[in-house]
Amino acid sequence: MTDSTIITTYIALLLAALAGSLHCVGMCGPILIAFSNTIDASNSSSSSSQRTGISWRFLWYHVGRIWTYGMLGLLAGYVGCCMRHGSSLMGWQQSLGIAAGTVVVLVGLALLGVIPGVRLDKFGACGLKKVWTMPLLRGLLKHRGATSRVLLGALMGLLPCGLVYSMLAIVATLPTPMHAALGMIIFGVGTVPSLTAALMTSHLIPVRWRSAGTRLAAIMIIATGVIMAARSTIIICNGHGT
Repeated sequence: MTDSTIITTYIALLLAALAGSLHCVGMCGPILIAFSNTIDASNSSSSSSQRTGISWRFLWYHVGRIWTYGMLGLLAGYVGCCMRHGSSLMGWQQSLGIAAGTVVVLVGLALLGVIPGVRLDKFGACGLKKVWTMPLLRGLLKHRGATSRVLLGALMGLLPCGLVYSMLAIVATLPTPMHAALGMIIFGVGTVPSLTAALMTSHLIPVRWRSAGTRLAAIMIIATGVIMAARSTIIICNGHGT
């Protein structure tokens, strides 16, 4: 994989995150609003200095969430490297590239909701309801320290999410685990604007906006998968032609 391809993948991850994070707001909205209301309730005044403190607490939440994404990316990258190494020894490296691209396309189609019986845009809702009842989560919401905010974000990063799984499928194809971890960190950074907006305003983004964001992210994921599969196909064809 060339440097330009890696950079293109990172850009695709960032754009998909910016669009798809609207979907994240819909899935995690109840907890996000509870988080925001808890912080606001702990402040009797809305002075600029106190609002700055609230903003910093949100930042610590994002740090924990993005750290989890990075660790998941590291794991996905390691699995991807192991698979590529084994396929290279057997002469199946480009075939694996086509298969990986196909999986990414299928994940994008599932996120788009066009595969009968599979809806990744709704995936995780049941898990979210279970997590919402966890004493650990409620305890973290009550504490105001940076550590509790980081832990809360790290826990939220582990919630089942079709969009996150889509990104993991993409970063697993990057050259090294560190590349994959960086890809997931970039994805996490891309989700910050819309999630912060939900936290600061205590309002969910309209459903039509979330649906449009999910569709746009799914289209980007599908395009990335097509490019991945096409690249491996071209290499195979060129190899057969020599």
